[in-house]
Amino acid sequence: MTSLRDGDIPSQWRNAKIIPLKKPGKSDYTLAKSWRPISLLSTLGEILEAVIAERLSYAVETFGLLPGNHFGARKRRSTEQALLLLQEQIYKAWRARKVLSLISFDVKGAYNGVFKDRLLQRLRARGIPDAVQKIDANRGSIAFVDDYTAWVTGPSAEANRAGIQAIIDRALDWERRSGAQFESDKTAIIHFTRNKERSSEQPFSVKGDMVKPTESAKILGVVMDRELRYKQHIARTAAKGLAAALALKRLKMLSPRTARQLAQKIGALAITGAFGTAATAVVEAEASIYPIRERHTQAAVRLWINIHTLPGSHPLAVKKIRTTVRFVSPLQKLARAVEGTEVDRMETIQEYAVLPWEPRLRPTVEADRARAAEKVDKATGILIATSSAEPVSASSN
Repeated sequence: MTSLRDGDIPSQWRNAKIIPLKKPGKSDYTLAKSWRPISLLSTLGEILEAVIAERLSYAVETFGLLPGNHFGARKRRSTEQALLLLQEQIYKAWRARKVLSLISFDVKGAYNGVFKDRLLQRLRARGIPDAVQKIDANRGSIAFVDDYTAWVTGPSAEANRAGIQAIIDRALDWERRSGAQFESDKTAIIHFTRNKERSSEQPFSVKGDMVKPTESAKILGVVMDRELRYKQHIARTAAKGLAAALALKRLKMLSPRTARQLAQKIGALAITGAFGTAATAVVEAEASIYPIRERHTQAAVRLWINIHTLPGSHPLAVKKIRTTVRFVSPLQKLARAVEGTEVDRMETIQEYAVLPWEPRLRPTVEADRARAAEKVDKATGILIATSSAEPVSASSN
């Protein structure tokens, strides 16, 4: 409570052990940027950080401290939703016979290169209490989202050139004011169009370096090509899944939950130990793995439900899915597949149902059976009761 009230934390919580880990897929590990340093901190300090982060998140969502198009590290926001929104914007541009030009920035050393004074200034401007600012500054575990993606639409890539350049200028101006630094070699530009005549290969100047538009770009972990065919992403993902499934044959004591998430046929064979000639449907059933089509269907249904339970402040919640003939997006195909499903009665799930500092459960322990029964009779609302002498039971009033 003292730390929460005054912002003072024990000096032991400020010490960290730095462990360097290799970043996967790097070609040269003699370079420092091919490694990711992680800090091993005090467990008690981590608990305090979790409490502070939860309260900051509540303030952000309740008082609208972040723009609506900010997806990173927020309740009821996900990478999947951000990519879905971008994909819908691309298809919308295509239906209007336009090109969507996108630029993606990456902040260099985002987690260990945050300018502390500027961060505290931004927190004060948003009304964050001084004690919370003090804890964040002293602990040093700053969760800074380091990806920034923006786009413009127009009749052609050349017509979008001025808009992309304006985004670059604003980003570099923010870089100077914030103390952050963009990596020009990680800046990606791509023109989304299926009409080559509307595309362009003219480079852009970013901090003195010439950045050429690419045929594909990795956006939030997904390789998106300019025609949205996703062939490159599918090939890479399939190769990784196959390698993981093959590795199952060399692993023992792997939990079923982890094993079920890997590739289908080879994974099922490895889980069950069946012969390679066994039918796919049989080994999938024995390994409790759904067929690929069924897994895709379940994921699509979960996505559809998720979209219709979002609060009104979410960018995807206000989108009306209209059926079109030209350039039908995956979301529109999903809407057609579930056409007729009643969505009006779906509950809107807010970011926070109760205040973060409100106790979710109020446990009580009663040794006397008669007194426990008396308390149950007087209780209102939902009651969960357990007994150490009998099997777990539940009752409600």
